[in-house]
Amino acid sequence: MSVTKLSVSKLSTGLQKQSSFYGGYRVDAPAAITAFYLVIAGGGSGGSTGGGGAGGLRANITGSGGGGAAESSWQPTAGVAYNISVGAGGPQLANGSQAVGNNGSNSYLTGSGIYVVSTGGGGGGGFSGNRNAANGGCGGGGGWDLGTKGTGTANQGFDGATCLDNSAGPYTSAGGGGTGLAGIADTPASGRSGAGGSGSLNNIDGNNYYWGGGGGGGAQNGSPNIGGNGGIGGGGGGAAAFSTPTGGTGGGTAKNSGANGGTTGTGGAGGANTGGGGGGMAVTVGPSGAGGSGIIILSIPTANSATFSAGVTQTSATVGSRKVYTITAAGTTDTVTFS
Repeated sequence: MSVTKLSVSKLSTGLQKQSSFYGGYRVDAPAAITAFYLVIAGGGSGGSTGGGGAGGLRANITGSGGGGAAESSWQPTAGVAYNISVGAGGPQLANGSQAVGNNGSNSYLTGSGIYVVSTGGGGGGGFSGNRNAANGGCGGGGGWDLGTKGTGTANQGFDGATCLDNSAGPYTSAGGGGTGLAGIADTPASGRSGAGGSGSLNNIDGNNYYWGGGGGGGAQNGSPNIGGNGGIGGGGGGAAAFSTPTGGTGGGTAKNSGANGGTTGTGGAGGANTGGGGGGMAVTVGPSGAGGSGIIILSIPTANSATFSAGVTQTSATVGSRKVYTITAAGTTDTVTFS
């Protein structure tokens, strides 16, 4: 803060915004910091059949996931510490598991005047009594034998799809939801499992990436049997196995693409730091794909800076008139402070 003595003539012509006058002195307050944020949670892992849902997405630039509008503008206070945490993706399931996939962990940006919590993606549907998928930021895809979809969280992400197959083979399953579109159902007659829903385009870092693609469903035992593709934005491809298998392709156009599904039962992992859902395994033949970890991206004017606590992993870059901080790891006690 600067203090300048002014003459009476200067007082009549030197009025500025964010200035106050005390006894012939002008006191200039610091300019407000206008910050943009993108907060994505960890994606859900693929189940023993269905694809995992992507982590929820909240942003105050472009728009939030699930078709939500951009959130309110944010002006953080200089010198105040804000809490940040980047959620992990849901861990993969082991070969032979019949379980629902594991949900991803939440990511958050909280403190004075702000409370942004993005919800971890829902795990993909399992097998037999575990066929129904989990709810989350984006819902998981239903498992083989008519497993129901998981539901997404409003203004964060979309639902997965419900499985349509209850045949004796090929066995197919449904795709997990993405932040931009719902998961896609399987087409049992063609032996194809459902694709993960697409992620959302958000250009906060100047790279035109999609974020939060859903995981593809897994397939097994047919000629052909085809794993679902991962959704654009880091979704993992669904696995296939036996007879004439074709693994699903991982979703790209992302900070890190989702991995392809294998042809011996291994689901593709969601892309790291995209919140992508993991691909389903080939009906208990696995392992399934782990969910992709989340991310937080902050954008502030180049005249300002951000300082992070010791546990944060981040990089910074100048994009036009903005300074962009990409935070790929932060624990539950970590903070950011602006100046």
